[in-house]
Amino acid sequence: MAVKGYYWPSSIKEAVSLLDSKENVRPICGGTEINLKYKEVENLVDLRNLGLNYIKGANVLRIGATTTVGEIEASSLIKKQYEILNRAARSFTQSVKNLATIGGSVAESVPSSDLSPVLIALSAKAVVVGPKGERTVPVHELFAGLRETKIGKNEIIKEFILPKYGKNTKCSFRRIGRTEHDLAMANIAVRLTMDGKKVKDVSIGVGLAAPRPLKAVGTEKFLKENGLKIEEACEKLLEETSPRSSIRASKEYRMKLEKVLLKRALLECSGGA
Repeated sequence: MAVKGYYWPSSIKEAVSLLDSKENVRPICGGTEINLKYKEVENLVDLRNLGLNYIKGANVLRIGATTTVGEIEASSLIKKQYEILNRAARSFTQSVKNLATIGGSVAESVPSSDLSPVLIALSAKAVVVGPKGERTVPVHELFAGLRETKIGKNEIIKEFILPKYGKNTKCSFRRIGRTEHDLAMANIAVRLTMDGKKVKDVSIGVGLAAPRPLKAVGTEKFLKENGLKIEEACEKLLEETSPRSSIRASKEYRMKLEKVLLKRALLECSGGA
């Protein structure tokens, strides 16, 4: 990668303008991926001076896009109200979590992300800013494929908005890696609200089950219509996933892990663990 221009905008408007006007340009913040994956990039727009490093909110939680994974892990507000997000942040290595940002993790659209399935399960929305202003998009709708998103070349993520859930809503994040901090072989996040034996609401985010982080809409629909039939739901999940084989795990092994992790997550959420 031969960088010709490195820019430090001081406002979102300036950053968007630079992205819009430059060729072969990428935004950068933590920079944990850029050197390895984007050899054609000639111009970098650094987002660290835009004031997007924050965690705040009462009725909803707002997390600025340049907030680091380490700051998410350390946040008492997230530990109290969104424990599965804290759990996902803990899976990053110390050196990476102090650089990597929540915005970059989503914008990279890699299935191995631990944060993306959690944001999907929590029904988080992303505020995306471009030349035409702001738009708010459910996080799961941003992903288009491996390292492909529906974020325009001249757009950046400003923040994430997470709804606040009541005491009847339970969440679980499960992952399996070769080591505690290695990239996951499979991961899954579940948010579940029960009304007696009826599944009132459920949201499932799955990593490493497709070329992009996946919202398991078919499995969610099955649970809402049929109740907490866990074994059947695990089989249903396999109908909408297509993991790939890699040096970490084969496709067949990942499919087995998906079923195990979904079962454990649903049991945890329903009090059956």
